[in-house]
Order: sequence, then C-alpha cells, then structure tokens
Amino acid sequence: GIELVRGLRLQNWQSWRGYAARREAIRAEMAELEKAGELKDGVKFTNPMMNSHLEALGVKLDGETNVAWLFHGITPDAASNVDKKDFDIDTAGTESGRLYGRGVYLTEISGRVDKFAAESVAGTHCMLLCRTMLGNALR
Repeated sequence: GIELVRGLRLQNWQSWRGYAARREAIRAEMAELEKAGELKDGVKFTNPMMNSHLEALGVKLDGETNVAWLFHGITPDAASNVDKKDFDIDTAGTESGRLYGRGVYLTEISGRVDKFAAESVAGTHCMLLCRTMLGNALR
C-alpha cells in the first residue's frame, strides 16, 4: 500500500483567481449547453471515499463544472520547488510516462502515479492531489 510520509497544502492566490474566473466561464458554457439540450453525460471522476474525507475538512467540489480531485506525479526536484513558483506547463511531460505525448497527466488512482513517478534518494515518490475542473469532458 501507499503511506503518506509528508503532506502540504499549497495555494497560489494568483493562479486561484485565474482558476475561479475560468470556472465561472465553464459554468456559463455548461448552462448554455444544458439549455440547448447539448449537454451529454460526460466523464465523471468521483471517488466517494476521498470526496467524503475532503468534504469533512470543508473542501467541497463544484458539480456544475465537473470538478474532481485527481493525482499528478512529479519528480522530487519539482516537489521541492512546487510551492516556490507557479506550474511551468512547458516542462510537462519531460519525464517518463508520456504515453500520449506532452501534457499534464492526472488520475483518480494514486497507485498509478506511484508506479510512474520518479523515486527520490529516500525511496519515496512525490505526487500532488489537484483540484481539477473538467467541464464537459466529451465536448
């Protein structure tokens, strides 16, 4: 199994403002699609156990914009710097595990990240639990 060795809550307020603005735009897009009858039953990522734990901590997800908690594996070097600067999308996919090319890979199963994330000198693997807005995943 996986054991949590250390956990940090990271927040970047500048990124959050952009996220919040985009969330409202996606909410409006989803409402328009629903109004036009074009909103399909898209991909939903829900992990009831994880959601219930996080909701108990006061972290609710927005169902209208299809928000989910997903894991992302990162290198130990990236993990030590993730709280110091914003994400650099240009470095996405520069490590192993690029089955579909460059991009940000996310999964609802932490064990998948553990298999592909680079191991640190201490033998640990690093991952992020990301609040991810999916919107209409089939559009």
